[in-house]
Amino acid sequence: MTRFSYQVSLIPSNENLPSEAGNLFTADDNHGAVVSMYIRTRWESDHQLVIEYPKNTRVFSKRNQLAGVSISYQTPP
Repeated sequence: MTRFSYQVSLIPSNENLPSEAGNLFTADDNHGAVVSMYIRTRWESDHQLVIEYPKNTRVFSKRNQLAGVSISYQTPP
């Protein structure tokens, strides 16, 4: 059985969503270790994005900067 993965991409508003992994963040629920899987994004400013995801998430990739935007990550306790 293939589980879902969660992707976050930063792309210009006039571009189509690419059919590839997210260019900022890629993760899954760690084989069910995360009961309620979610990804939340929040703009702190025009050039600062926060991505929040649950504790125990299995993270495959995460970038700290892209196209002049700084990305930070949070996991609640």
